[in-house]
Amino acid sequence: MIPYFLSELKAQFISVGPITIILTLSVIASRQRIIDDFWETIFGMICAVVGLTFFLFGLKGSIMPLAEQVGASVNEKFSLPVVLFISFVLGVLVTLAEPAVSSLRPLGREVDRIRAPYLYYMMNDGVEWLLVSIGIGVGIAAVIGTARFVFMWPFKPLAIGSTGLCLLLSGLVYFLVEDLRPIMALAWDAGAVTTGPVTVPILLALGKGAVLFHSSQQQTTSDENSSSRPPMQGFGLVTLASIYPIICVHIYGLIVYSTVDREGILSSVSKVGDSPVDRPPVREIVTAIRSISPLVLVLIIIMKVLLREDLPSVSMRDICIQNISQAPVLDATSDDEMDYCKDEEPTCTGGYSSPGSNGRYLRRDQKTFDADLEDLQSTHGVEKVDQHYDALLSKVQNIKCFEIEKTQDVSVEKQENEILSQEAGTPLSSSDASDHSKFSREDKVHKCMAAFKSYCARECIFYESLLASQVGLILFNIGLHYGFTSLGDQVGSLLPAFYSKVENDPDSPILPNGVGIMVANVFIFLLGILATRAEPGLKVLAEQVKALTEGVMKKTKTVYAVALGVGIGMVAGTSRLQLDVSIFPYLAVMYTVALFMTIFSPEIVAKVAWDSAGVTTGPVTVPFVLSIGLSYARSRLLPSGFGILACASVGPIISVLFAFFPWCRPKTAGTDESNSHSNNDANC
Repeated sequence: MIPYFLSELKAQFISVGPITIILTLSVIASRQRIIDDFWETIFGMICAVVGLTFFLFGLKGSIMPLAEQVGASVNEKFSLPVVLFISFVLGVLVTLAEPAVSSLRPLGREVDRIRAPYLYYMMNDGVEWLLVSIGIGVGIAAVIGTARFVFMWPFKPLAIGSTGLCLLLSGLVYFLVEDLRPIMALAWDAGAVTTGPVTVPILLALGKGAVLFHSSQQQTTSDENSSSRPPMQGFGLVTLASIYPIICVHIYGLIVYSTVDREGILSSVSKVGDSPVDRPPVREIVTAIRSISPLVLVLIIIMKVLLREDLPSVSMRDICIQNISQAPVLDATSDDEMDYCKDEEPTCTGGYSSPGSNGRYLRRDQKTFDADLEDLQSTHGVEKVDQHYDALLSKVQNIKCFEIEKTQDVSVEKQENEILSQEAGTPLSSSDASDHSKFSREDKVHKCMAAFKSYCARECIFYESLLASQVGLILFNIGLHYGFTSLGDQVGSLLPAFYSKVENDPDSPILPNGVGIMVANVFIFLLGILATRAEPGLKVLAEQVKALTEGVMKKTKTVYAVALGVGIGMVAGTSRLQLDVSIFPYLAVMYTVALFMTIFSPEIVAKVAWDSAGVTTGPVTVPFVLSIGLSYARSRLLPSGFGILACASVGPIISVLFAFFPWCRPKTAGTDESNSHSNNDANC
C-alpha cells in the first residue's frame, strides 16, 4: 500500500508542481518579495495534494466499485426507465462530490454586489441551489448518455443541438435581460467544473452496465445487431456532462431574476460567513461531509435495499489497476499502474502463501496455519470464519497447486522448474507422486486459508477506502482555501499590475501599457499549456485515442493540439476582461466555428475534440483559473471574472478539429473506415 501512495503522491506533485512554481516565481519576480502568507500557502498546497491522493484512493476502493456493481446489476433487475432514473439521481449526487465543484463555494465574496447583484446572490445566498442546478444538468446528461449507449444514438446531432440550445439561452439573456448578463460566464464555467475524476468514471460505470446488458440481450436475438456496436462508444459523455449544466444554470438564473428583488439584494446583508460553521476550516469539513456522504449512502441503499446484494470486496490490486480519469473510454486499464502491486495478492505455488524473496511464495507449516486460523477467528468471529470456510475450500478443489519443499540441498529455482515441467505434463516419479499425494489435502487447506485471508483483507480495504475518500475531500477543501485560492488571488491581482494602475500596489503599472498587456497574455498562455500538459486525464485520453484509431490520431499531436487550444482559449478569456466586454460575443464566434467544423468532421474526430475540452479541467486546474480570473476582475474593478474556463474549454475543440480536419479519416477496429481512406492516414 505504501508504494501505491508514494506513486500517487508523486503523480499529484507532478501535476501541481509546475503550475505552483511558475505562479510563485511570477509573484516574486514582479513584486521583488516573497508571496503573502508563504507558509500558510505551502501548507494549503500540501493539504490539497495529500487530500487528492487520499480521495482518489477512496474513490477507487469504495465508490467506483459500488457504482460499477450498481451499473451491472440494476439493468438485470429493473426496466430501462428505472435505470435512467437511478442514473439521474446519481448524476446529481456525483456532481456535489466532485472536488472541482467545491472550488465555486468560496468565490462568492469576489463578485461585485452592485454591478452584478443576481450573480452575487447566486454565488452567496443561493450557492446551494446553484450547485443543485449544476447537478441536475449532470443528471440529465447521465440519462441522455445512458440512453445513447443503449440505443447507439450518433454523437454529432446531440452535441450540435445541445450547444445550439446553450447559445440560444445565452443570446436571450444577452439581448433581453441586461441584469443577468454576468451569469452567462458563470453558466459556461459551470459546465467545465463538472467533468472531473468523480463524475465521468461513475457515469461511465453506469453506462457500461447498460451497454453490456443490452448488448447481451441483442446477441441472443440478433448476432448482426450485437456486432454493429461502434467503437469508442464511451466518448461523448464528457461533452454531455459539460453542456447540460450550462442550460440548467441559465434556467436557475432566470428563476432568480423572476423571484428575487434586485433592491433587496443590494440592501440585504449576506448571511454567508456569519456563523462558526461558515468559517474555515470548519466550513471545509462540513462541506466535504455534505458532498460525499449522500452519494455513498444512496449507493449503499441501492445495493442493500433495492438489489439485495453484498457490498463489493476490493483488493489493493483492484485499486492499482483501476483507471480514474476524465478519459471517456468504457474499458481502460494500464499495465504500468500494476507495477507496484505485483506482490499484493498471493499466487498459487502450493499451499498457504506468504511472501518470499523476489515475489515467490513458500508454504507455511501447520503451526502457522493454526495460529492464523485462531487469529482470524478472534478478529472476525468464529461464526463468520466458519460461514466462509467451506465455500472457500470448495473453490480451491480444482486448483492445481504443487508443493515447494524448502530444503537445503535443492534451490527454489530448481523446484520451480520441476513444477513447470509437471504442469507441462511430464510424468511424476513414484516418490514425487507419493509426496504430492501426501501434501495434496494440506495444500488445499492452506490455499483455503490464504483465500479467506484475502477475502478479509479485501473487505477491510473497502471500508478503509470509504474513510479515505471522506478524509481526502476534507484535506483537499482545506488546501483549496489556504493554498490554491490564496495563490491564485495573488497572481490574479498581479496581472493587471503589468499594464495598469492597481489599488494596493504602489509599483503598478510595472510595464508600459502595450508591453504589459503582451506580457500578461504570454503568461496566461504559458499557464494554460503547463496546466494542460500536467493533467493526467489528457495523457490517458491521448493513449486511448491512439489505440482505438490504430495510431492514426497520434498521441503527441493530440496532446499538443489540446494544450495549444487551452492556452489560446485562456488568452481569449483574459482579453475580454481586459476590454471589459460581455463573454457572449466571444462564445458565439468560437462555438460557431466549432460547430461548423464539427459538421464536416468524422464522428470519431468530433467525439475526441469535444471530450478533450472536459479532460483539461481537473481538480488542480479549475481552482487556479477561477481564483486568478476573479482576482483579476477585482483588481480591474469588474463585476466578476468568470469566463476564462469557458473560453479554455472551447479552444481545444477548435484546435483538435483543425488538427484532424476532414483530410484525416481515422480507422478503428470493427468499422468500415478501417478499410478505406488508407491514403490519407499518414496526414494525421
